[in-house]
Amino acid sequence: GQWLPQPARLAKEVRVSLLGLGQLGAQVAQNLAKMGYRVAGWSRQSRQIECVACVHGDDGLRSLLPETDVLFCVLPETPETRHLLDDDRLALLPGDAAIINAGRGSLIDQDALLAHLDRGLLRFVLLDVFAEEPLGENHRLWQHPRVLITPHVAAETLPAQAVDQIAANLRALAKGLAVAGLVDRRRGY
Repeated sequence: GQWLPQPARLAKEVRVSLLGLGQLGAQVAQNLAKMGYRVAGWSRQSRQIECVACVHGDDGLRSLLPETDVLFCVLPETPETRHLLDDDRLALLPGDAAIINAGRGSLIDQDALLAHLDRGLLRFVLLDVFAEEPLGENHRLWQHPRVLITPHVAAETLPAQAVDQIAANLRALAKGLAVAGLVDRRRGY
């Protein structure tokens, strides 16, 4: 019920960090860089992406988080990513940082996140995914003033497009060619 205008910033003044530099994360990072944002990204393994400062491993993550205004998460769910953003790592973010999680809900320790939000240590979070879905109707995240929730539709599958992709992969397999979107079962994505 309060009108609280926020000061606008130029894109070049906003540090956007991505967690996850796979196909989706790399595309998002490049698009943001083209719009003039200062973009950095983290992945488990070393990556090189034009106009994106890429870091990897635990040391890379610990150096990236304090230099972040908006943290955009598109990581898959694996044993290594579960609670990657725990209390200690959330504490590395600047107090006015925002988090957008469109990856997997298990990435963020929701109890630690709520504690940081309650103490005013984050500007806001936008959550498209949760540790348990659907999010329980009485969960505190629904009512928290610093939380925006979307219904896990960040990347909706369109049936016609999916059928075309499946058909193209079947044709490639029949010709002995590589197929798109292979999952490495050892990595979990």
